[in-house]
Amino acid sequence: MNQKLTTLIFIFISVFAAFCNRSTRETLTLTRSTFAGVDEMDTIEAYPEKGLYILQLVRYGAMDDFSLYLAFEKHNGKSSAENVRYEVNNKLDYQVSKDFVSFLDIKMGERNFGWFQMVNGKVVAALPGMNQIKDSIKRANKEVSIQENNGYITFYRNGTLLKKLNYGNLITKNQKMIFDSLDYNLYKVEGDSLILASKSGNDLFKQKDGVYFIPSPGYGVKSMFSKNEIFHLLDSVYELSSPPSKLQAKAIR
Repeated sequence: MNQKLTTLIFIFISVFAAFCNRSTRETLTLTRSTFAGVDEMDTIEAYPEKGLYILQLVRYGAMDDFSLYLAFEKHNGKSSAENVRYEVNNKLDYQVSKDFVSFLDIKMGERNFGWFQMVNGKVVAALPGMNQIKDSIKRANKEVSIQENNGYITFYRNGTLLKKLNYGNLITKNQKMIFDSLDYNLYKVEGDSLILASKSGNDLFKQKDGVYFIPSPGYGVKSMFSKNEIFHLLDSVYELSSPPSKLQAKAIR
């Protein structure tokens, strides 16, 4: 094979891969399914009044290997024969948040949302004042054990969950705010207030200094799809005698 032909093949493969990647980012394809071969099924979110459910499917393979799939179900709660089920065939890392279904490009197990302190463009391990907060909780009750991850603080007594705290409720004037209910943006702490720093959580690592908050789905987002659009698609085919084999939702970011 001459060098010119090799170069042409390489260019073709690169263009094809880029096209496939772009297509995956721009559309979410849901394939009608019977959930065959599913070993475990967990409910991520439930909207029983609408008969809509977001599910995680687990299929086990050889050597303790397993695959996770995102799935959606619409039913009336009466007859399983009337269930409409679709799943996402690709095994991408996904996250379901307040408004979106997102696909991510992060390391396995990485916590990519919540509170972050940036110093010279890098994330610092401990949030300002976090050690003092944990120490004060321990002094108040020595039997309490504390877990903290990105500003989400939970404390237990003898393995029983006692309370959950959010770092933002402690350092800002928004003592009763549910920070996870905020629209998906990048926020920055200014004094005792929270201001908009960017409309994309992916911009966290463009910031030099400060304390920032990103609601789920956080940073590392490759594509985002509206949950409402997906639910509308399911509603639109639910009463059809033969629902289509595939549904497609368009990316909004």
